[in-house]
Amino acid sequence: MSQNKDSKSVEVPKIESRFKALTTLTKALSSSTEEKDVIATVSRHTPNVLGIKRVSIAIPSEDNLTFEVFSLEGMGGLLSVGSKMFLFGAAVGAAMEQRKVISTVYEPVDNYGDWVHLKGVGLRNFIVVPLEIFGKVFGTLNVGTGDAKPFDELDVLFAQQVGTLLATFLHVHGSKIIPDS
Repeated sequence: MSQNKDSKSVEVPKIESRFKALTTLTKALSSSTEEKDVIATVSRHTPNVLGIKRVSIAIPSEDNLTFEVFSLEGMGGLLSVGSKMFLFGAAVGAAMEQRKVISTVYEPVDNYGDWVHLKGVGLRNFIVVPLEIFGKVFGTLNVGTGDAKPFDELDVLFAQQVGTLLATFLHVHGSKIIPDS
């Protein structure tokens, strides 16, 4: 019984600090005035919410066959991180098609081609959150880490919150990333 109490006391500060970081992110986003501000703010604050450094978004091509990944790089905005990849067989494509989070919490890395590629450059754990506005998925928020410690369900829940905030504030500022409805 005391062991259970101890584990709860360890989790509480983690949750409290994450909620504080999420509140800070929300307040900072409410001060944003354009797409670039939204991206810079999410880039700056997401590591505090999730305890990670690698944050990107994936945007599908107009034909919905491929996607391009953009790193969220501070005040610089979006930075393309490579060539286009096919949506089919990728975690990004699965998250968009199924309208649900795809994560190494629930599935092995080898299930998706994009994860296998990223595993080759040292990343081990992933969360892919569909970005959705008014029922239309327009991309994904992607977080990854090379840490041996895997993500857990709490990480997934907070990643979803960040994804919802990102999608909402991009919409509010009329982002070019979001296709016309």
